[in-house]
Amino acid sequence: MRRSLHRRYGRSKWSSRVKTHYHTPEGLFTRSAHEIAHVLKLGTSDTTQAIRRLSFYINRAGHNLTSSAKARLHKAMRILEGKRS
Repeated sequence: MRRSLHRRYGRSKWSSRVKTHYHTPEGLFTRSAHEIAHVLKLGTSDTTQAIRRLSFYINRAGHNLTSSAKARLHKAMRILEGKRS
């Protein structure tokens, strides 16, 4: 019989806590790259955290992202990293 991580190790998966600690505005990731970067920067004082949140979204969306959406999100990531695009 397979036990859950919580019961086996006394904790849950870290990804289950992400949803409860930070909520993005509705439709944020459908906006322009500059708007996405701006909103994520406002949500935290640490740019690295904003990049992690964007990476988390990209990784969770996976194959469901269109190529244009991936390009827009990667452009937002470059903006957060301080690179020109």
